[in-house]
Amino acid sequence: MTPISVAKVGDDKYHVVDGWRRTEAMKKMGMVKVSCLVYEGLKDADAAHKSYVLNTERNQLNEIEVALHIKKMRDDFGYTFQELEILDMVPEPICQNRLNFLICRLKFRTRLHLGF
Repeated sequence: MTPISVAKVGDDKYHVVDGWRRTEAMKKMGMVKVSCLVYEGLKDADAAHKSYVLNTERNQLNEIEVALHIKKMRDDFGYTFQELEILDMVPEPICQNRLNFLICRLKFRTRLHLGF
C-alpha cells in the first residue's frame, strides 16, 4: 500500500496531505499505526498543492475537484492564474475555464434548488 503523506504541523501533530480515504479505512479496521511520508516545514499552500499533485499523478481527481483546488489556491492562498500555471497546474486559459465551470455548476445547482 502507498504510504500516507502527512505534514508536521506541531509537536506530535500531523495533517494528512495525501491519503485521507486510506487513513479513514485503516481507522475503521482498527489500525493505530501506519507508514507515512512526513513533510516538515510545509506551508499550508504548499501542502494543498502537494495534495493536488499526488492525486493527479494517480488520476484520482475529476474536473470539479480540479476546479475546487484552483478556487482554493486562489481564494485561500492568493495565487494568480499565472502562478498556478508556473506550478504546473494547467495553462492560464484552462484554469479560468475550469473555475468558470465550477461557477456555472454552482449557479445551476442554486437554480435547481430554488425551482427555476
